[in-house]
Order: sequence, then C-alpha cells, then structure tokens
Amino acid sequence: MVGLLGLEKILHSEPSIKFSGLKSLKIEESKSTLSIPKDWILKLPNLESMEIAGSPSAEVVFDLEELKVAGEVEILSQLSTLALSKLSNLRRMLKQDVQLQGILIFQNLKELSVRETGLSFLFSVSMAKCLREIRDIKVEDCPNMKTVIVDEEGTYDIIELPLLKRLSITRCPIEKFFSYPHGKKELVTTTSDSRDPYFDSFFDQKVSLPSLEELKLKSGGSFKGIWHSELMENSLCKLATLSIGYCSKLHNVFPSTIIGRLHNLTIVEIENCPSLESLFDCGSIDANTAQTTILLPKSEVQTVRDTRKLKCTVKSDSQTILGFPSLKKVRVCSCSNLRYLFPSCMATTLEKLKSLWISNCEQMKEVVPKETAKGDDESLQPLFNEMVCFIPYYDHSYSCISYFRMILLSHIILVQARFPNIRKLQIEGAKCKELWNNQIPNDSFCKLELLRVEHCDNLLCIAPSPMWKRLQLCLAFLEVRSCRLIKIIYESDGTNTKSGKMTRLVLRDLENLRHIWQSNGFPNVPFPNLRYVEVVRCSRLEMLFTTFTTKFLGQIKELVVESCEDLELIAGHEECEEAAGTTITFSELTALRLFELPKIRAIQVEKDSVEFPSLQHLCTVSCGTVPDQGLDDWESYQACKMFDIEEMLFRLALYD
Repeated sequence: MVGLLGLEKILHSEPSIKFSGLKSLKIEESKSTLSIPKDWILKLPNLESMEIAGSPSAEVVFDLEELKVAGEVEILSQLSTLALSKLSNLRRMLKQDVQLQGILIFQNLKELSVRETGLSFLFSVSMAKCLREIRDIKVEDCPNMKTVIVDEEGTYDIIELPLLKRLSITRCPIEKFFSYPHGKKELVTTTSDSRDPYFDSFFDQKVSLPSLEELKLKSGGSFKGIWHSELMENSLCKLATLSIGYCSKLHNVFPSTIIGRLHNLTIVEIENCPSLESLFDCGSIDANTAQTTILLPKSEVQTVRDTRKLKCTVKSDSQTILGFPSLKKVRVCSCSNLRYLFPSCMATTLEKLKSLWISNCEQMKEVVPKETAKGDDESLQPLFNEMVCFIPYYDHSYSCISYFRMILLSHIILVQARFPNIRKLQIEGAKCKELWNNQIPNDSFCKLELLRVEHCDNLLCIAPSPMWKRLQLCLAFLEVRSCRLIKIIYESDGTNTKSGKMTRLVLRDLENLRHIWQSNGFPNVPFPNLRYVEVVRCSRLEMLFTTFTTKFLGQIKELVVESCEDLELIAGHEECEEAAGTTITFSELTALRLFELPKIRAIQVEKDSVEFPSLQHLCTVSCGTVPDQGLDDWESYQACKMFDIEEMLFRLALYD
C-alpha cells in the first residue's frame, strides 16, 4: 500500500475475510497518523512480515487503546519480521499507556529493524515480556532513542529475552537498555552519582540475555560502563562478538565482574571512545590469595581505534594473569596514551598470535614491558609461535619516541622473544638505529617472506651481514622507503652464502643511499631469483649494479629507475674490481624504464658490453645525453601501475 491518506477507511471498507490470509504487508508513504488501527489487528492472524516505511505522519504503529477482548487473546501471533523506517514522527509502537492485560503480542516476533524514526524507546515491560522468540534487534539513526525497554507500569520485574542473539544500536543517543520513566527512578535508587549502577551502566540486573552472541553499540550514549555488577546468572555467557563505538563517557569495557563470563568471547572491536581507560580490568584480588589465571579460550580478534585516554589493554595486579591462548589478530590505532600493549604475564599466553598492527600510538615505547625478560627461564619468554604478520606503525612526526622499543626488531626490548613463524613484517616511523641484534634466537624470523621499512629516520642499515644470511633463505619481498640515513641495503662479509629467495626489491626516497650491494669479498650467489627492481629518488646513488652482482642477475625481468640525480651507470665496477672487459647479459629482462636521470652516461662502463636478448619495452626519458625514446610506454606504465596486479598482490600481502 503506497501513498495512503485514509488507511483506516480503506481497511474498514473491505471485508475482514479478504485479509485473513495475508502473510506480508508493506505500507509506504502513507499520509495517515496511524499505521494499523484497532480491531483490524485481530483480522490479520496469518501475517508473517510487516514493513512500514516513508510515512512521516505516522505517530503510532498499533492502536490497542480500549481494545475489547474476552479472555487471553493473541495478536499478530504469526508475525516474525517487523521493519520500521523513515518514520520521523513515530512516537510509540502502541498507542498511549496501554497495559497488555490478557493480550499477547509479538510472541513469535524474531526480527525487528528500526531505522530513522522518532521513537524514544522500543518496548514497554508488558510488551517485552511477550518477546520469547526475538532473535535479532537492530536500531539505527533514531535521534530520540534513549532506551530499549521502559518500565512505564512500575512493575520492576526481571525481563528475560531468552533467544535474543543479536543486538545492534547505531547512531542513537541511547543511555540504558532498561530504564524507568522520569520521576519513577527514585523508587528504586536513592542516589544519582556515578557510583549508582543504574546511573552509569547500559545493562542492569533486571535484564537477562542468556543467548546474546553479538552486541553492537555505536550510539554516542552517556553510559560509563556496559555491564551491571550483579547480572543475572547465565546472562551474556554466550557473548561472542562485541563492537563498541562513539561512546564518549565509557571508562572500561570489561570489568572484573564480567570477565568470568567471557568463555565464548571471540571478537572485540572498540572505536572512538575518548574516555576509555582500559579494555579488560581484572580488579584487585586479596593479597592472601594465590595467583589466579583467567583464560578467555576463544578470543581471536581485538581491534582498538581512536581511544586517546586508553592507558592499558589489560589492567591487573600481580596476582591475576589474563590469558588469550587463541588470540590471532590484534590491531591498535590512535591510542595516544598507550605506553605498552601486552602486560608481561599476558604475553606468555599469546602462542597463537598471527597478526599484530600498531598505528599512531605516540607514547608507546614497548609492546611488552621489559620486565618480561627475566633471566634465561624459557617459561617467562613470550613465544609467538604462530605469528605471521607484525606491523608496528608510528607517525614519523612524533619526536617524543626517542627511545623506541619493539618486541621483535630491537635489542632494546625483549630479545628473548621468539618468532619462529613470522612471515610479514612492516615497520614505519621507528626511531631505532638497528632492527636486529646478535641476541635474536636462532629460530626467529627464519620464515620471514615480506619486509617493508618506511620513515625510520635513525635506521643505519636494513640488516648486518649475519642477519642477512638468515634472511636470504626466506625473504622474497623487500621494500625500503624514506629512511634518510641508510647508505647500503645488502652487506656481505664475503663468506659463503646460500642462494637467496628475493624476487622483488623496491627502494624509494633514500637520500643517502650509496650502494645497493657491497661486500668485503664477493658473495657466491646473492639473489638468483630477483625478478623486479625499482629504484626511485635515491639522489646519491651513482651506480645500480656492480659487476659481481650482474653476473648473477640475468633473471631480472623488469627494471625501473627514476629521478636518481647522481646516477651515472646502471652497471659498473667497484673500486676493488679490475676494470676488464665484461659482457653483461640481462637474459630475462623484458622491460627497462629509465626516467629523469640527468647524469647518466650509459648503461655500462666503456670496456664492458651489455645484452638484452628478451627486451620488449625500452624507455629512456630525460636521461642526460641518452636520446629520449619510449615516452608513450612510460606514460602507459605510470597509468597502469595503479592497477598493477603484482603491486596489488604485494600490498594485499601486507594487510591480509
């Protein structure tokens, strides 16, 4: 029914038997102030689905006022889905303060969706008591919505929604799940300060949700806590996914009184809660009690964003250990007061952690506090046995991180930590001078496939020679960007090394880079699998490949060099090499692109010759005295690079 002015007249003009078999009803753009009039509700016994949308005049959904019934009556007994949207003047589900004495309504309702309405609450107590089958409640963009259930009748009864699995409230100024009308709250509480559990928690002890699995509150409500300290037994014990956002006064997410119920908690997402101080607060345990370990066995994903007052993810005393034996992914972004991520006792339980992402946490100086490293006791050493991705990111503009500590790449912190399965590592903005030291366990980083380093202004080198020996056996992707002190990428001590696995090398904005490869002798086989090399804006680099490396680089398929002001040669001799005539063959090279190299003299030195038997694309633009050619190819290359499949796969490899 669309655009109805006199809905009551239309319904009353037809015999009720005509609608008795109706299973689905959609009312859209009605001009009536009433959606479903009284008497007619009784004439829709088989209705299963109802949607009311775009009716700005509607003020009430169902009119039960002065409805005369004999005995107990079921209303809309088959209705399982109800959707209300774009009803800006809607004030109530039911007209006026109707007490449902002898009337059962919504007893089979399973899904309720409410969006863009004028409602200030969803259910009265008497309505809520009928919701024995409700599974899914979703509320969005209701600017007047303050509560889910309101006790207008003053019953103060326990409300149980036994089958509710999903509750989602988004962009509503909601304050309570259950509340009392103005003026009646004082009957239950005698104080209104922040210690009053009715005042500062979203759920109180009058509500039981034994089947709730997913809770989403992105509401902007004024509650300081989510859970009452005296919840009903079994309530919230099945909670698996929690998503909280835009709750400006929320202080903590999981107080000690609820942590024991979180056996099924799997995913936690917190976003933009500026007053949040802790995620898990284990409280204080009697000093006379033995140390207690609490495990959250199913917790797999934790994400925290934009919580500038967050001081710790887990708050506990020395008597309590909170463990996450199944935790796989952690992402923390823009938590400016967070100084460390994992308490030392908690870090020993993170054996399944696979992905760790830290972004824009200006005050963070360590991932795990240094007190974790106590002697040689392996039981105290965090073993990140499953970690495959560690991506610490710090905005390089933050000058306060002068003594930066990260768990897996600096000797400043926790060198005993082990990472036998880490595959991806991205570091941005770290202030350390070294990424590795000689105390890293022998079984750490032996499977590292991808390494990306960016904006590390104090970093002197990518890896010392001993570490390169380890990385050569596994590292396939290396990208280094905007590290102003790095002078050399690969460094060898001249001893025998096994064949490297690197296939992709990208170097950008390295203003002091002098050498890509250098050795005190010649390595046997540096990188026989290298396929793609890109060097951009490395202004002090004079030569790309030395002769000893070109002997082993015939497998390169694509070479890109751009805006390197001092570059004179693509291939040449080191000072220690004899300048004998050599033929350099890039047997697999299909694309050679050189752009804005003002000092380049040639591809190779005069006594050498160079061959490109497989070359398909040659581009030289603004390269000294070398004639321009392939400008169209360069422009096409730049345009296509944004959609380059291999580049996209490289990026996706960082973030999967």
